[in-house]
Formats: sequence, structure tokens, C-alpha cells
Amino acid sequence: MSAPRAAPEIRPLTSIALKSCLDTLRPRLAEASVCDLFAGAGRFGEGCLKEGAARVVFVEKDARQIGALKKIQSGTVVAEDVFQYLVQCGEEFDIVFADPPFPVWNETFAAQLSGSVLPRLAVGGIFLVKMPKRVLFSLAIPGLKIMKSSEFGESKLSYWERVS
Repeated sequence: MSAPRAAPEIRPLTSIALKSCLDTLRPRLAEASVCDLFAGAGRFGEGCLKEGAARVVFVEKDARQIGALKKIQSGTVVAEDVFQYLVQCGEEFDIVFADPPFPVWNETFAAQLSGSVLPRLAVGGIFLVKMPKRVLFSLAIPGLKIMKSSEFGESKLSYWERVS
């Protein structure tokens, strides 16, 4: 019996992309506080825990994913809408990873996501976003600077650092 396939709009982080993320972030992961938004199965956050992150919060509203997320040791699972969580949580993270479904991407969504994450990102923190590579996601938000962008198939990973 084969594993169920993800819906076409869901594109889990591939092993190659995950390795690239963890290699890039490794110097910052020791004792880091990480937030994995649109967590899905939680591969990114789980990888961060294995690399020494002190804490990972997995935010996912899809009930089908919550059970798998709760099996990850040392992680905190929040079964809530990402934007509601970001407004209510009141804490800052060293690393915030967002992997929303591809169909939601447009300028309005991009602005809402970046505007919601910025108050939750510590100065010097990294905002990592997985998006369709066709999307031009230009942040005109004071305090963030682009660090790196990498393409993996139909996906792009973009890294921003909060500078002030």
C-alpha cells in the first residue's frame, strides 16, 4: 500500500531543498527559537530540532496533519490559522519558515504574510519563504534585507534577515 499523495497545491519541502535550508541556517540553529508556518508534516521544524534548535512551534490548521505533527518530540503544535496565530502569539523567533500552498500566492497574500511575520521576527532573525518560482515576491518592508534565493524545481526558497 503506497502513502497518500499530497493535493496538487501542496508541495512538501523536498529532501534536497530541506538539506539546503539546514546547511544555510546551521550556524544560527543552535539554541534558536523557530516557527514553522503552514507546517504540513513538519519536516523543516523537525530538521531544525535535530540541528539543535531549542524550540520549534509548528503552526498548521489542517486536521489531517496535526496528528503527525504531535508525534514530533520537543515541538509545540498550534492547530490554528497562521495569521491568527501571528497576531496572538506575542513572542519573537530567531527563524520563521513559511511554506503556504502555492495557489494562495498573489501580491495581497505576500504583503499580508510579510507584514504579519515581521513583528514576530527577532532582530538578526531569518524569514525563510518557500514559494512558486514564478512569483516575484519583493519585500518593500523596512528592516528586512534579502540574503539568498535558491530554486528547486517549481519552488523557490528566499531568505531575508531582519536588520532593525
